[in-house]
Amino acid sequence: MVAASKALGHTRFDYVLLKRYIPKPLLDFFSNRWIRIFHQGFILEAMNDSPYALAATDFNSIEEMHIFLNNHALKIKKTAVDAPTQDTTSQKKEIVFCIDETVLREMIKLEEKSDTILTNAKENYWSKISRKLLSYIESDECTRPDFQDMLKAVKNSHANRESVQ
Repeated sequence: MVAASKALGHTRFDYVLLKRYIPKPLLDFFSNRWIRIFHQGFILEAMNDSPYALAATDFNSIEEMHIFLNNHALKIKKTAVDAPTQDTTSQKKEIVFCIDETVLREMIKLEEKSDTILTNAKENYWSKISRKLLSYIESDECTRPDFQDMLKAVKNSHANRESVQ
C-alpha cells in the first residue's frame, strides 16, 4: 500500500486518499490476503514442534510450509519485557496490528488497569503496548483516520458506560 501511494505521487501514505485510486475489490483482496497470511502464521506458531502442524494448515508439504515461513513469518524476538533497547531513532520500523473496536476496548481496559495493579508480566507487557498504540492512534503521526474515528467511538461508549454506573 505504501508503494502504491508513492507510485501515485503521494508524499506520505494516506489510506483514505488511496481508497480513491484503488478499487474496493482490490483493497478487499489485499486485506483478506493479509488476514489469511496472519492466520496461517498464528496456526503455525501455535502448532510449533507439533507433528500435526502440516495437517492443521492448508500446506501440501513441508517444503511449501518452509517457503511460506521464509516469506511471511513474523520474526518475533524472544526478549525480556523490560530489557534495555538499542537506539533506533535513525531506523524506521513498522509493526502491524489488527484493530477493531473489541481490540481497542480491551487495550483501553489494560491501559486503565496499569494505573492500579498488574497481576503478571504479560499484562504488564500488553499494557505498555496498549499505551503506546493508543497514543499513536490519537497522534498526528497516525495515517489512519478510520482508526482514530474507531478509537473515539470506543472511548465515547466507554465513557457513557462509566457515567451510567
